[in-house]
Amino acid sequence: MGMCLMALSLAEAWQWAVLILEVALGLGMVIFVHELGHFAVAKWCGVKCEKFYLGFDFFGLRLCRFRWGETEYGIGIFPLGGYVKMLGQDDNPARVHEEHERSLLEGSPTEIDPRSYLAKSVPQRMAIISAGVIMNAIFCFLVSCVAYGLGVDYVRAVICDLVPGDPAWKAGVQIGDEFLVFDGIVEPRFDMDVRARIALADMDRGVDVVIRRPGEAEPLHLNIKPHRLPRNDHPTIGITLVSFSTRLAAGRPYLEASAAAASQPALVPQDEIVAVDGRPVASYRDLNVLLTERRDRPVRLTVRRHGDGAQGSSLAGPTEMVVTVPPQRFRHLGVVLAAGPIVALRPDSPAGRAGLRAGDRLVAYNGEPVGDPLTLAERLQRLAPGQIMLEFERKGKKQRVAVQLAANYVFEDSPRPGSPLSIPVLGIALAVEPRVKAVLPGSPAQRAGMKPGQVLANGKFFPGRHEQLAQDKPIDMVFAGQEMAGSDWPWLHSLLQTSALGTRVLLQTADGGSYELEPHELRDAHYPLRGLVFEMLLAERKANNVAEALMLGARQATESLTQVPRTIWRLATGQVSMNALGGPVAIAAAGGAAAQVGFSYFLLFLAMLSATLAVLNLLPIAPLDGGHLVLLAAEWVRRKPVGEKVLLPYVWAGVIFVAALMLFVIGKDLMKYLGGWLGG
Repeated sequence: MGMCLMALSLAEAWQWAVLILEVALGLGMVIFVHELGHFAVAKWCGVKCEKFYLGFDFFGLRLCRFRWGETEYGIGIFPLGGYVKMLGQDDNPARVHEEHERSLLEGSPTEIDPRSYLAKSVPQRMAIISAGVIMNAIFCFLVSCVAYGLGVDYVRAVICDLVPGDPAWKAGVQIGDEFLVFDGIVEPRFDMDVRARIALADMDRGVDVVIRRPGEAEPLHLNIKPHRLPRNDHPTIGITLVSFSTRLAAGRPYLEASAAAASQPALVPQDEIVAVDGRPVASYRDLNVLLTERRDRPVRLTVRRHGDGAQGSSLAGPTEMVVTVPPQRFRHLGVVLAAGPIVALRPDSPAGRAGLRAGDRLVAYNGEPVGDPLTLAERLQRLAPGQIMLEFERKGKKQRVAVQLAANYVFEDSPRPGSPLSIPVLGIALAVEPRVKAVLPGSPAQRAGMKPGQVLANGKFFPGRHEQLAQDKPIDMVFAGQEMAGSDWPWLHSLLQTSALGTRVLLQTADGGSYELEPHELRDAHYPLRGLVFEMLLAERKANNVAEALMLGARQATESLTQVPRTIWRLATGQVSMNALGGPVAIAAAGGAAAQVGFSYFLLFLAMLSATLAVLNLLPIAPLDGGHLVLLAAEWVRRKPVGEKVLLPYVWAGVIFVAALMLFVIGKDLMKYLGGWLGG
């Protein structure tokens, strides 16, 4: 047993070592290409290049160096970029005069060495400075072409999770919809195109989308206006950028301590669900609808098994078998909070057609109190698709109205902090207030001493340990306060449904009370998805010939190069928070994540990084390439170099700005990653 664990540890260590090496080489290549552009054009113009370094060798600290001809090549110990040191050129403003003196011919007080950077014409120096940016743009294009030549897997833009009450939900987007066009991008990819376009969209104009909806003959055209929440660093439209197939995951096909873990016979990795209780399943939406309809009873899943997943051997061909999965009871803390007002309605919703509006408060249905808002959707589901008499309060006055409940609806969870509750049969998103309305008898909350009338302030979620996952950090929860978009109570209970054994929750009340609870299961409420874990719905984009590879590469390069200025503009206008920026550690982490997806995906990450480096270097800030180009343009217009009275303040201001920005992003990296390791 000990030898097996050691072998596993060594294998994992080797995989991590290969991954780190791959990321380091990739990032180094992007920097190398940039500096090679400066170096090659400088040599072509006859400039003496004294140093060529990847990384910076501040204080003489370097990993290695060697001399070949007149140039010293090396790798500095500070992995923040690279540089080419030319005779007569230095980014350090304190050395401007010194470099000018070094450029003079020996014994001459005024004549410049012809091999000095300063001796070259303005167009030549502009070519040298801009060569790095041009090389990065070319590298971005070529690497993208190679990636599409090999084929790139991506996540299809099929909606599988929505935030109730958010812009996409209010615009009418539904689970199962697929984006055909998103903000001008045809056949968009969730993990690349949609993510970037949402973050950089104009929140006033919104994004125009074309949607294919199952059962609809014609595509739907919608406009969705993103919003930015108080606890978010960038805009969102309220969709989770994942898309699920109906095939179970290749690793673990279900969560521990879930109903799916008790299936008979056992589910195995890669089982493909093709029917539920004999009704065919063609998509994740179909599966969601059927599991939600049957949430309170066992279901018989017809699965297509492509091999014996438990033993790892292949069968002659796929076989079909029936697996019974019991219902999963809803995990609860025993605290019933008060139902808040309606915060949003879906277009053409049952509640909207009956005349309800945002701000109305539900009081009762068919004479029964609304009760626990967490279980309201299931209680109403049992009455669908019938009609109910709904009592609600508007501006202090109670009213009654008949509502025809919806049928064939999907289960909509609360997948992020502050999201309200979805009541699909009514088509509304419902707020939850922090006031404790009731404490369930025999529940963890009652045993801990909680009482009706208390007000929840905040808390912590302590996740248990999944068999295949390391212990996660505690998650802070907010239940009351003006700074938030909504209560975390629905989100907390969403997390509880997929949590492992040993999960604990700390609730803190406004009167100073503190209660540590473990969830228990309700007898008459259920979680429809039952702990099943699905594979992502992937597609491949691959060029069939060289011409198509060039076309796809050009499209990717254009998108990458234009994304950076859009990001800078959104940062400048405050739409995107500065907290969204990342430093070297964040870039390396993103590179590692891309490398784990696949080599082609990693190539596209390098293409994007190269484009980012190109555009950022064009900013008119010294000591960036754009700053040098500004000074050269001024020299060309004036027909003489910029004087030191203007040059030094301009350069020093740029150096201070760049240094401050680097300290900011590196500090954020240390707080996020180092703090996470220490805290975890």
